[in-house]
Amino acid sequence: QTYERVPLVMLASLWLSLAAGLLGMAWLLVMGIARIVVHGRAWWKHPAAIPWIGIAALLLPVPLFLRQSFMAMGDFTPASATLAVVTVLLPLTMLAGLIIALRRRPWSTTAIVDALAMVAVLQWTLVLACWGLLPLRLWS
Repeated sequence: QTYERVPLVMLASLWLSLAAGLLGMAWLLVMGIARIVVHGRAWWKHPAAIPWIGIAALLLPVPLFLRQSFMAMGDFTPASATLAVVTVLLPLTMLAGLIIALRRRPWSTTAIVDALAMVAVLQWTLVLACWGLLPLRLWS
């Protein structure tokens, strides 16, 4: 196996992309939970509700993976199929939430931060897609 020298700028940009995407996901997840607690049933009217559902859906394959054998990790199973579906839906939910957020006026500070978090997650998913990691298919 040979190693390739990678320019520091490229490496730093990939790490920055990862950090921005994870911070955006954390923001949307925490604020979504806070909105559910504060607003109750009216939380789904917020533009960040759709991205929150997309992030929360990433947990759907976990119980399926816990029930399957470790030896079946690379096979096409309900768990791996669910993982592929929810990873495809993640950028779509971010895009839908961003479109809804951009159409709403006036913007509050929280709405601006929510939109920036959606953009951060969206750019991270685009980087993952360019590397062939999105959708996450364990069987191929």
